[in-house]
Amino acid sequence: MTTASDFPDTAAPVAGESTPASDRKPAAAPAAELPRPVIWTLPDLLLVGLVVVLALAAAVSTAQRYRHRALVDRLTEDLKLSAAGFRAHIQETSTAPADTVAGLAPSGMGDHLKGVNWKLPTPVGGFYRWTNIPMTETGQVLPPGGTISVTAFSRDTELNLTRDDLLELDRRLDDGNLQTGNFRTGFNGWPVLTVRPQP
Repeated sequence: MTTASDFPDTAAPVAGESTPASDRKPAAAPAAELPRPVIWTLPDLLLVGLVVVLALAAAVSTAQRYRHRALVDRLTEDLKLSAAGFRAHIQETSTAPADTVAGLAPSGMGDHLKGVNWKLPTPVGGFYRWTNIPMTETGQVLPPGGTISVTAFSRDTELNLTRDDLLELDRRLDDGNLQTGNFRTGFNGWPVLTVRPQP
């Protein structure tokens, strides 16, 4: 005889019924790999530091070149203005101003040297100086004139011009040759611009 204990507690599924969900959880997806932390080694840090230092040095050098070029430009303009002023004075008076010491504009040149302060150092150091050229030199009668020079006898006003700067000045003011023409190098290689009245 069959008893209730012969039957299992769970009922067999009836057709059309779905099987109850299993208590088992689905398998978890593999965890995404986290990026490895970047570890800087000493050689890496030294290389980065070197690149930064070189970039800064290049930037500073470029800025200094631009600044120096601007100072040479100002010197060029000062010399052009001064030469034009002395020419105007010579044409008006038929004489050139008397010599002066460095850093002092010749007497009577105030109106002709507007825009150039001879009492201050030039843009590249040193001071302007006017020297009268005698009208008779080695027996030859010359038109009145003189020279504008930049002198730097004081260490406080050291002249900051390279040979390339002087050649550039010569190209802008004269013939591009420091051995010929009106713009040359004089004592200590300092620049000298000869001024004569316009022909």
